[in-house]
Amino acid sequence: STIYFEDLGVDALIVDEAHNYKSVPIVTRMGRVKGVPSGADSQRAIGMLLKARHVQSKTGGKNVFLATGTPVKNSMAEAYIMMEIMAPDVLRDYKIYNFDDFATAYGEITSSTEISWSGAPKVESRFAKFKKGRELITMIRTVFDVAMGNETLGLKVPKVKGGAPS
Repeated sequence: STIYFEDLGVDALIVDEAHNYKSVPIVTRMGRVKGVPSGADSQRAIGMLLKARHVQSKTGGKNVFLATGTPVKNSMAEAYIMMEIMAPDVLRDYKIYNFDDFATAYGEITSSTEISWSGAPKVESRFAKFKKGRELITMIRTVFDVAMGNETLGLKVPKVKGGAPS
């Protein structure tokens, strides 16, 4: 008496707190670059990706909606994963077929000498910044509906007594 997701007839996913599903495994040659996930994937995130793919296969690549206050906090990988879950077709339109394509197109890696915990110098590579920002934002905005600030969102936030937090 097992019921499979595919047999439920689900034709849309609307997921709140979508930032909880950002630990999708990434296949990459950049595993030693800081900021690239190193295998800390979650079954919950993998399950969400599979459910999203199933719904998209039934709806022409549509009907997956993710809501979160923090879609991308501070990682190149987070931007890629959110796009990969919601709109893999948009990534393909931009000739992005994997994380390395995305990272190479929109990230700049720098290497510098740092002191390790043992006090020895070592060379570390990390994503220093995004590049081709206008193109990246254009691509992301075809998928993300971004609203910033209390005024834009129509939120009535009460004033703090005394004007500032204590």
